[in-house]
This record gives sequence, structure tokens and C-alpha cells, in this order.
Amino acid sequence: MKPNRSYSYTLAVAVLFILLAACSKDSSASGNKPGSWISATVPANNAQVEDTHSAISVMFTKAMNPASLNAENILGLDGKHGDANISSLFDYAYTLDTRTLTLEFKDPASDYGTDNGIQVVITGKVEGADKKPMNEEYSFGFSTGGTGG
Repeated sequence: MKPNRSYSYTLAVAVLFILLAACSKDSSASGNKPGSWISATVPANNAQVEDTHSAISVMFTKAMNPASLNAENILGLDGKHGDANISSLFDYAYTLDTRTLTLEFKDPASDYGTDNGIQVVITGKVEGADKKPMNEEYSFGFSTGGTGG
């Protein structure tokens, strides 16, 4: 009995498609793309804020490990001062039921200054509640207006 070449060819093509599909998926952090972890930020990316003392909020799509939400893993960069890291100026508070991280100035007298650009970088070391890291960084920025708030 001769093998059916049409069947062998079809099977080989099907196996090839399955292998290609498996290789084309993001294998670096399946399901851990930063955009899939973060639903919104306040201020929004590229927003201009008038209140130079406003809090920063990051809303996550899943429960997070609060221990990973800190000044080492969430960076605030001050554009007016050469992207100086100002992360230590903030208190970091995570609210589990809303999955929201809020950064507020520790010192009520602190602010971003006027006509400034602030960049917030969420490093890939931030972890979900399951302790799996995000593995890629996510950033957003905003600017402050010409008058303090």
C-alpha cells in the first residue's frame, strides 16, 4: 500500500502552521505586557496639569504585590532638573479593592514646579499579587503649567 502523498503534505503543512503560531506568540512574558497590567493613569499620558502638587495614580488591571510598589520600582523623573529621580519625595499607597497605586508628596510644601515635565517609569520589577513580575517597563509623562496650584 502506497502512502497518500496528499495526506502527508497536508499533515506537514498543518504541523508547520502550528509551530509558526506557537513561535509568533509573545514568549517573553505571556500575558504580562505592561499595557495589559495598567488600565489608566492620572494624570493621563501627555496631560498638562495646573496643580503642581497633584497626586499621581496608576490603576492596575489585576491585584498587585504592594511590596513591589515602591521608590525602587516606580520612578518619578523631574525633567526640569535633568531627569533627576524624585521618587524618594513620594509616599506610595496601594488600595487593593480599586487596584490603584497613589503617589503623593511626603512634604506638603513639595511640588513639581511650574513649566516642568514629569516622567513616571514603572519598571518590569513590579509584581502582581501572584509575585510574577511585569518584566517590561511602562512609562507615561505629564507637564505642569505656568502657575502653581
